[in-house]
Amino acid sequence: MNKYIILLLPALLIITQLPVIAQTDTTTYRLILKQEKVNKVGKEVTGMTINGKIPGPTLRFTEGNYAVLYVKNEMDEVSSIRTTGYNVVPLPPGGSRA
Repeated sequence: MNKYIILLLPALLIITQLPVIAQTDTTTYRLILKQEKVNKVGKEVTGMTINGKIPGPTLRFTEGNYAVLYVKNEMDEVSSIRTTGYNVVPLPPGGSRA
């Protein structure tokens, strides 16, 4: 058993010294859902914001590239984000998902 560890140790040292190659064709967004007071036609009401704004941010992607969406629900109720062509499972209060 020890001879296998001795044989693997140099290989592990070599692997850990190799540069990490990041995937450059990935777009990443972090979305935080909150209940906040917002101004609706001059009246203060409670509304759902995405990253503190209504409407939320515009998400831009390049066809053929990868996309990662991190979504965190900081509201007191279950919520989800609906996109065209992809369904996100509802998030419980305080839940998050990538």
